[in-house]
Amino acid sequence: MMNERLNDLHYEDVRNTDHPSILTRHDRYSLFILRLPLVDGERLDVASRRFVLVDDGAYRYDDGADDLMEVSGGIAGVYTLADEQTDGVMRSMERYVKWVGELEERIFSGEIKEFMTEWFELKKDINRIERLMVPAVDAVDGLMRYLGRENPHYVGFHDIREHLERTARFCQLNINKLDGLYDFHTSLLNEKTNRTVYMLAIISAIFLPLNFIVSFFGINTGGLFWADDAKGTLRVVALLGVVAGTIGLLLWVFRSRVFNREES
Repeated sequence: MMNERLNDLHYEDVRNTDHPSILTRHDRYSLFILRLPLVDGERLDVASRRFVLVDDGAYRYDDGADDLMEVSGGIAGVYTLADEQTDGVMRSMERYVKWVGELEERIFSGEIKEFMTEWFELKKDINRIERLMVPAVDAVDGLMRYLGRENPHYVGFHDIREHLERTARFCQLNINKLDGLYDFHTSLLNEKTNRTVYMLAIISAIFLPLNFIVSFFGINTGGLFWADDAKGTLRVVALLGVVAGTIGLLLWVFRSRVFNREES
């Protein structure tokens, strides 16, 4: 059996579904492991295919049978399985690119409420895809060197490598885009906070002097202004109105000058 020809450590690597992508060469065989992302419904998963390459053929580890099974067609069959796996990666990445684009449109149009939840989910998944791409490209590079340029499947694996590299570039581009969206979202929150603080400052500027006047006339001490005047309350109300109007006018003038300065 093929598994009996493997080094014990190599056999453990073949059985390990979490082993990263790699191409390692031995005197009698080579191990080729391709571990790539796969979207299963709404969840990002990882699919691992582990091969043992020999001069007269190739074997794939079957998790269900817990054994190495011969690949029909040898290296041609390995290429078919790897190409199928790579196509799944490309489709998964297209889904994430579309999701990032939709998130961008919604945040610019102000139609998004749970931005951070979606942003974190996207950033986490795309970062994970990028981490899987780097060893996968290296593994395919190693397989291409193992085959040599004269092998008829060299071009096919070169095409797989190009697709994996393109996916890695898409990951980096969309990570940068997500960082830009996060900065934009943060600026919107800061602007909203600044407006709230500005409005509170205006309210405080108006009502603090009024509160002082009302408190002053409420101390109930002898000799207080208009204490014995029948129209004392009206006079106080008029005073409050004059003070509020004056403060409001000053704030309006100040605000107009600031805006005119910013526009110029």
